[in-house]
Amino acid sequence: MQKLPGWMKWCLHSPKFALLLFVAFCAVTATGASQLYFRGDYKVFFEPDNPQRKAFEDMQNIFNKSENVSFLVVPKNQTVYQQDTFKLIRGLTEDAWQLPLSTRIESVANYQHTYAQDDDLVVTDLINEGQYSSQHIQWVREVVQSTPKSTAVWCHARAKWRL
Repeated sequence: MQKLPGWMKWCLHSPKFALLLFVAFCAVTATGASQLYFRGDYKVFFEPDNPQRKAFEDMQNIFNKSENVSFLVVPKNQTVYQQDTFKLIRGLTEDAWQLPLSTRIESVANYQHTYAQDDDLVVTDLINEGQYSSQHIQWVREVVQSTPKSTAVWCHARAKWRL
């Protein structure tokens, strides 16, 4: 038969006091645990003058900015489904690429619409240069009305498109 350690004998001899001591220990530990936190920042591992840290921060300053510009096209007659509006949206989309440091342009003109044709998937922009016919405008209207609002880049109900 094995002999019990001394602390275990003491806990068995005075269980109420051992339980009280355990609860007090848990309370003290809980108050100190509120001061614990995890810092998920890589900077804690490197000195401020570390060259790798500086290079990474420089790269983040160039590629990690979220500076956005939005253009809203709201025609006076409250419908965007017209030739002049399509030309304007297409032109704005092309001109937006000329803004300094542009990396991505989201527009209804370059919205990637995917559809099946026989056994192929076709991906096309909604409005390409020169596609301003009434047939194409009607096709765009049908695509907009059939696209779920969660993936659409426009507000169809208010006839506004976000560029």
